[in-house]
Amino acid sequence: MESRYPARATWSMRSVGRNTGRQAPGNKTGSNPGKSLSVLCIVGMPGNMPLTDTNPLTRACPDPVVALREQAPPAPAAASSLYDMAEVYDAITPPGPCEAFYRAEARRAGGPVLELACGTGRLTIPLARDGHEVVGLDASPAMLLQAGRKAAAAGLAVTWVSGDMRRFDLGRRFGFVLVSCNSLGHMTEPEDLRACLEAVRRHLAPGGVLAFDVVLPDPRNLMPPADGVRRLDLGPNPASAIPGEERVEYDPVRQIRTAYWRVQPRGRGWIDLEPLVQRQFFPHELPLLLGASGLELMARYGDFARNPLAPWSLNQVCLARRAD
Repeated sequence: MESRYPARATWSMRSVGRNTGRQAPGNKTGSNPGKSLSVLCIVGMPGNMPLTDTNPLTRACPDPVVALREQAPPAPAAASSLYDMAEVYDAITPPGPCEAFYRAEARRAGGPVLELACGTGRLTIPLARDGHEVVGLDASPAMLLQAGRKAAAAGLAVTWVSGDMRRFDLGRRFGFVLVSCNSLGHMTEPEDLRACLEAVRRHLAPGGVLAFDVVLPDPRNLMPPADGVRRLDLGPNPASAIPGEERVEYDPVRQIRTAYWRVQPRGRGWIDLEPLVQRQFFPHELPLLLGASGLELMARYGDFARNPLAPWSLNQVCLARRAD
């Protein structure tokens, strides 16, 4: 569906917190203590559109992608985080069955729509194409740059915000909030998860819906296989669309799974990625975790086709709302 929003480019400077939001693999908090992150929010339109902002930085930089790059902190020289390599990320995670589910739920709930940990816009852009007003929030400058390029190429208006999914304040409410692709697993500490869910609750409009999916923990995937290495691109439910393998460690006390990924993008050699550190959510605890943050579980499925949650399910696909 063609976007109902006009082709335009608007800019605003916003401070959204002290820390970055999508936790990079290997970084337990994703924080930058003591520093306020000044971010450039883009309503993603082609770079040749006239600018209306009076800020000298944005006036001097007509290309929204370049402007965002100039505001973003420089990546470490030897960065190997998956979230610093947007093209590799897109190669690993092509569109999948989650898209149809979230688009249907957004139509049912109504907008505006907020996606946390939006990445390169794999879901954000289709939602905007459906005619929703959409805001995508992520902590990775590389992801937001790629998302901005995609939205501009599609001629779609999307607001991209660099921020922390644990402590953000956008000054408005949304009819539909989504956190896809096991992104809540980056909230490895109880206080981080609670802060994130409480922030979501504050941003939900009356009657609004939170939709998210997390992995259903499988003991076979929590422990390393006999030979120590598991292929990511093979089997009935591959985790990667390109050749890849992982070694895993699991802390049963903290419910933390650490995965050491090695992938091979097309035309390139093998790349060792920083550890992917994620919390595991067991089925009985999810309603309690939501309730502790003022939310309640409305529905839970075992897959994106809405089949019931079962011992053999791969995911927990959840819908929640404010408890009041």
